[in-house]
Amino acid sequence: MTHEDRRLPDLGDSAAPAAPPTDAERALWSSIRKQASGKSHREVKAALEAAKGEAGRTPQTDGGRCARAQIDEWERILETLADHDGPYDPDADPFVQGQLMGQHDREAYEHQHSLLPSAMTSPPDECPRAEQRPG
Repeated sequence: MTHEDRRLPDLGDSAAPAAPPTDAERALWSSIRKQASGKSHREVKAALEAAKGEAGRTPQTDGGRCARAQIDEWERILETLADHDGPYDPDADPFVQGQLMGQHDREAYEHQHSLLPSAMTSPPDECPRAEQRPG
């Protein structure tokens, strides 16, 4: 199971395919990665706990999908640092690099097949950017 699959809402035993992450979720993840850059394992763990606390206090207009995406990204970064000495670096994160390769491949395919970018986009932004936390 990939980390992106894990972020999708649990649909139980439903046979319906899971929705891909929205552009808003991807932007949220990017914001969190910027915040996490240079943070130690301990600092990322504190940011994860803060995100969990914030999710419990903030009304969820999207069924909690954005809050879940934020928490999942902090958890994924924390897991990345568990096997790593030193601070978090998105440039050394294999998951991030895989996403960038996939994005590049998708853009190359669209260009090659003259697809309009709007034909391949997700729903409009729905998630607010993650709050900048003092590091």
